[in-house]
Parts: sequence; structure tokens; C-alpha cells
Amino acid sequence: MRPGVTLEEVRSAIHRIVQRGQNPSVHAVRRELGRGSMTTLLRLVREVKSEGEHHYANREIRTKRESNEGGINKISKSAPPSLLDEDRRALLRQLEKLTEATLLIVRHLGTR
Repeated sequence: MRPGVTLEEVRSAIHRIVQRGQNPSVHAVRRELGRGSMTTLLRLVREVKSEGEHHYANREIRTKRESNEGGINKISKSAPPSLLDEDRRALLRQLEKLTEATLLIVRHLGTR
């Protein structure tokens, strides 16, 4: 008798599917593994995707923050000093608000 499909097997299958640029659906995971009940695979795929939401959301937050900071630095270098202080503070306040809102959303997703 063959043992049941594990979370780690599903995680690895999803990783391989995504690396090929395909959608990691339950059917794709089953084709990749060559076994597993749809009910079990659905539960495990949802669990892996839930884990991934946090990872990718956090990575996206860091990427956007770095991008925004890079844009602010470019503005800083080209803007006249009189505009720089006021505009930079306003941009930083907006960036902080957006980051806080995004973190709240990520935390909310983690409680589902």
C-alpha cells in the first residue's frame, strides 16, 4: 500500500509547476505527483497557498518599499532643496501609511 501524499510533496510539486510558469491548480498538482485523492490534494494545496500568500505578500511589500525608496532618492537628487524637505516628508508619510495598510491586510490573511 502506498503512503498518503504529504504536505512537503505537494509543496515541492507546486514549486516545480510554478517554475515552469504554470498555474498550480489541484489538477496540475495531481498530474505532477501522479497520485493522491482530489480531496486530500485540495486541502494540502490550500494550505501551501496560504503559506505562500504570507511569503509572497511580505516579499512584495519589501520590493515595493525598496522601489518607492529608490524613487524618493531619485527625486531627492534632482529636486531643489526648498521643495525637497516638504515633499520628501509628505512622500515618506504616504509610504508609511501604505506599508501599514498592506501589513494589516497580510495579518488579516494570516488569521483566516
